[in-house]
Amino acid sequence: MLDEPVRAWRIAQSARQVVIHDYTADAAAARLTGLLAPRP
Repeated sequence: MLDEPVRAWRIAQSARQVVIHDYTADAAAARLTGLLAPRP
């Protein structure tokens, strides 16, 4: 990665978008609700 700073930056930006989208309070609440839901 040190030899390819542009690639490293793109990967970092992609990872940032995943975190912003998947690790919100709403997403965490939905995962928790799914875990606690009764199973048939």
